[in-house]
Amino acid sequence: MLDPLGLGSKQETATPLTRPVTLTFLRCAASAACAIAVSASGALAQFGKQTTIHIQIDEKHDRLTPDFEPDIEWLHEYTITLSGKNAVSEVGTNSFLGSPQHPATPGMKARLQSNFEKSVALGQTGKVVWQVLGPSKLRRIGEGKQTISIYDVEIDNANNCRVTAKYLLQKGSTYLIAKRAGTDREEHFSLPRLVGASCSIGST
Repeated sequence: MLDPLGLGSKQETATPLTRPVTLTFLRCAASAACAIAVSASGALAQFGKQTTIHIQIDEKHDRLTPDFEPDIEWLHEYTITLSGKNAVSEVGTNSFLGSPQHPATPGMKARLQSNFEKSVALGQTGKVVWQVLGPSKLRRIGEGKQTISIYDVEIDNANNCRVTAKYLLQKGSTYLIAKRAGTDREEHFSLPRLVGASCSIGST
């Protein structure tokens, strides 16, 4: 199963990841939201309640081998929680939405759905990295064997949220290798094509 997934039919090659030397300031601009300051050393100070970001990525991709199947659609839902001491946690669900060959029946959706959970520190290196890009912008980088996924999350002064998603092929790769949903069998897949991406802000 491909997760996270993202953008476009154009196949791009990833350049080596570089992490910013100076992390700046992130503000969730609403009275019920948080204000998070990030210093050059990466220390995070939180004021007010912790903040939750809900992200939905709807994508389609093709299975290339051993049997070709186009337009396999999945919905990837993330709940990101920002809290004190640089903490970023994410929980989510991958939901099968069907394909022309295999409609998403209730039984198939229930069988193929999967959940995930991860906790990291802001700026911590690893397979998933969260970075602060500016006054109201976060970036999530997910590094796989063949791909790098990039989600940019931006919050405006009215506390509206916008997310963009992009996937790059690692140097030397021309396709993704992943387990076919519901099996332990590795197969070949295309880069995803973005159907839709959305996010919203909530406080707990």
